[in-house]
Amino acid sequence: LIGASSGIGAAMVPELVRRGARLAISSRNEAALRQLAAAHGRADAPIIVKPLDVTVEGSIDPAADELRTAWGSIDVLIYNAGTWTPVDIQAFDVPAFEQQIAVNYTGMVRAIGAVLPEMLGRRRGEIVGVGSLSAYGAFPRAEAYGSTKAAVNYLLQSLRIDAAGKGIGVTTVNPGFVDTGLTHGNDFAMPFMMKAEDAAKTIVDGLAAGRTEIHFPRRLSLPLKLLTALPRPVYEFVVRRTIKHRR
Repeated sequence: LIGASSGIGAAMVPELVRRGARLAISSRNEAALRQLAAAHGRADAPIIVKPLDVTVEGSIDPAADELRTAWGSIDVLIYNAGTWTPVDIQAFDVPAFEQQIAVNYTGMVRAIGAVLPEMLGRRRGEIVGVGSLSAYGAFPRAEAYGSTKAAVNYLLQSLRIDAAGKGIGVTTVNPGFVDTGLTHGNDFAMPFMMKAEDAAKTIVDGLAAGRTEIHFPRRLSLPLKLLTALPRPVYEFVVRRTIKHRR
């Protein structure tokens, strides 16, 4: 589980352990990881802590190799690492774009690359990537974040097509607004906000059910799916009128 030290990732740790998972957790925050491992690890299956920075090339492969040495194989990759910075077109921040690309998208590609060859060789494995409902259509000030999540959705859908019949499952997770550190600074309305614990349970329930896309809350995700089916000019008009932020 990459991106495990806070938010949805941290909430998934006890949920996965409760359901019998043998778990390794990663992020940059080693102290938070060790607290989670101490709080939720089982005596018969302690949680393995593997701190890493997904933006550093070559950081994921050694951790994956160490887990394969310890376990023999990696059955499931859950990539939950993510960051969000709103865009102000009056002060267009290119480094903020690059940071979100590095964490939200490139890091996921690197993580998949670290586990996919061995999964293909065994014809068994599951790759889970966390995207966002923002991938469904463009929203104000989300030029950076939304585009990375749209790329994540495309990546996982294409991978799912190519992996069909090869024993590899691919699941896309598209959450709406979840009460985490990433959303605390938002200056706009966030309808149907969920607790991180509820989001984690929804994700793990969806994985247990074998869903290829887990999107929630349905009160938001289903209308968004319908909204994005509108002609582009109509969609953009509706979004401009309904999504506002405080200056």
